[in-house]
Amino acid sequence: RLLYRYELNHPSLWCALQAIEKYLKAILLYNRQSTINIRHNIEEALRRVKSISDLNFTVPEDVENFIKYLNYFGQDRYLVQEFIVPEDYLLKLDKTVWYLRRYCYYLRGEKNGISMLHHNLKWINDPEFIEKPWKYEFPPGHKGYLEKIKEKDLPSKEALLWNNNYFAEPTSEPTSFKKRILIKESPLELHPECLEILRSLVYIPRQINDN
Repeated sequence: RLLYRYELNHPSLWCALQAIEKYLKAILLYNRQSTINIRHNIEEALRRVKSISDLNFTVPEDVENFIKYLNYFGQDRYLVQEFIVPEDYLLKLDKTVWYLRRYCYYLRGEKNGISMLHHNLKWINDPEFIEKPWKYEFPPGHKGYLEKIKEKDLPSKEALLWNNNYFAEPTSEPTSFKKRILIKESPLELHPECLEILRSLVYIPRQINDN
């Protein structure tokens, strides 16, 4: 969020992908599912999460599309291909983080010999939280670092809550938030004649070689 706010657009994509990757892998591990060979492929991570039958994991279509978008553009740390930052990038990032984080704790514990999975899933999918996401709270004992940032006024609190309608209640106060669309071309696309020389010096992704 902070990188995007200060218009460090390209590194913000890689950091966003890493965040989503960690949430998806956390869900897999909390459910005793393998993360082997996923690497940074968050589409594959999402596919594995959705395959956990009793989790009934679903996300809105725009969240799934944002994960696909990040999987394509976020892995390119060295600008070997063009990248696009859509107008609703920050909104979609916040929404995606919110939908994934709710599943990032151990849902399968027992209380008095009864599995808590159904109870926890009912809590996660409470319609009130979907309508007013800033009201969502983890069950006692399961709060994460973002909650700590909010409660203890850590230095990163302002960056977390800035124009974030998923972690802070919307206000009617004026905002300095400026939506923007950015398209940045890759030097390799501008100077394809360099590709032949660079192949012997650095790794060139297959999609660039194919093109």
